[in-house]
Amino acid sequence: MKQFLTGLKVGDSVVAEVVESTGGHDFIVNFHGDLIRVANRSSEALKVGQKVSLIVTAISPFSFKLSHSRQKIFDRRV
Repeated sequence: MKQFLTGLKVGDSVVAEVVESTGGHDFIVNFHGDLIRVANRSSEALKVGQKVSLIVTAISPFSFKLSHSRQKIFDRRV
């Protein structure tokens, strides 16, 4: 697992940048230099270059929600 991700805990706030759309609802995002593949489960359209503020909702597997929303946005893809 990537260095930045190992230090996260539920409730932490993070900023991620969308760096690539891999088709459908799958994206590659950058968390402080760590690139991970995620699935966007929200109704919000994401664009390459967009920065999103997220709150960690689960660790194993990782899940995040938008900081201004109650809706879960990302599930980590492995």
